Amino acid sequence: MVFQKCYACHSVEPGEVEGLQGPNLRGVVGRPMAAQEGFDYSQAMRRFAERQGAWTGELLERSVAAPEQLVPGTEMSAMPILDAAERADLIAYLQASR
Repeated sequence: MVFQKCYACHSVEPGEVEGLQGPNLRGVVGRPMAAQEGFDYSQAMRRFAERQGAWTGELLERSVAAPEQLVPGTEMSAMPILDAAERADLIAYLQASR
């Protein structure tokens, strides 16, 4: 249910990239940041990716809690997910989407 908050811009369906405003999140945990072929990442995200390397559950949790604090200048316009249990459920769902 929590992923519905992300669904307007992201997908976890295999190979789905057309028409998305954000990158596909299938298998995002452990995946290199800003690396989805064909997606135009913001400069802020590309700089962040150079420093961080790959998405971890902890970084994703911080990102959905406060995207602008984690990556200042990000173009992700989603509202933060403030509820810790919802964030944990979302991260578990994303980890399972391989």
